[in-house]
Amino acid sequence: MAKRYSGDLTVQITYHDDDTYKGYVKGPGGTYTFKDLRAPRIPTAGHVGSHGIAYDSPKGYDDMARSAISFATYDMEGIGYPDYDESGNDYKVRRRKSTARKHGNRPRAYKGR
Repeated sequence: MAKRYSGDLTVQITYHDDDTYKGYVKGPGGTYTFKDLRAPRIPTAGHVGSHGIAYDSPKGYDDMARSAISFATYDMEGIGYPDYDESGNDYKVRRRKSTARKHGNRPRAYKGR
């Protein structure tokens, strides 16, 4: 089991032997539960059907947390506000909770917390 953080969202995620990830994304606007998130299967040299990253590695959990956040923010409008990377195209996922109280990605009208 791993926890990841992005903005005011918390992702708890667990890898299971049936090649799925299960867990939840929790924010001030609710909780989104997932039970069948799968890593992409991209052919790599020598390992057809593998995505090239160990499924239960920290990087694997980071990637799946980004996917879970993407589904959660699409399916549950208003669940919360994730942080974005410098390019603004992908979610920034941290392995520790931020100690800063600054959330630059929130719209001015946000009344949460």
